[in-house]
Amino acid sequence: MKIAYSGFLSILMMFLAISAFPQETEFNSNVKQKALDEFLAQDQKVEVKLNSLALIGIVNPAFEIRIAPEITIQTEALCSFYFTNFLGTGKPFALGSLFVEGRYYTRNAFHGFYLGPVIGGGVFKMNKSIYPMYSGYEGSYQHGCNVMAGLSLGYHILLSHHWSMDLNIAGGYQHTTYQGYKKIKPEDPYEEYVGVNYSAEWLPMFKGGIYIGYRL
Repeated sequence: MKIAYSGFLSILMMFLAISAFPQETEFNSNVKQKALDEFLAQDQKVEVKLNSLALIGIVNPAFEIRIAPEITIQTEALCSFYFTNFLGTGKPFALGSLFVEGRYYTRNAFHGFYLGPVIGGGVFKMNKSIYPMYSGYEGSYQHGCNVMAGLSLGYHILLSHHWSMDLNIAGGYQHTTYQGYKKIKPEDPYEEYVGVNYSAEWLPMFKGGIYIGYRL
């Protein structure tokens, strides 16, 4: 009888220990989430970042400022200095653009998935056939300005207390004013083949990339 009673107590204690284990795990999860929320709620309100496109000579710095627990505003500049030969294509791809976007994070600012509106504008000298959606512009280039408006979305990954990685893509509507120049023969100088012209199109992407950021 004493052995049966001892066995019953052992089984009861084992059952209680097993029942308590998920609660402990859930408690630890809540503690970790609270610590993460406190970390993200610190006074780090500004992040400076640089697009990895810098590796191919396209300079794209950005500044993101937190204005609410889940809302930020980002401003950025995009510059390319390939006036004659973009990555061996023999085509110009020179531009300077500015963008402003609002971001709403589904968790906390600077962490996780986000989306929001973006607007921008700039000037350019480029061959339109650099974009896959255009063709038939060999031996020519277009020079003008554009305005853009659309949607930006991405995912912000925390790497450490200060460092992060921002995966971003933005696309939408573009309106362009430009003039076109081309060569009749390769040895000829460029001549204007179209005066002031206008175009409008929907672009699946007009900016984006992988940004490495540092929070201040």
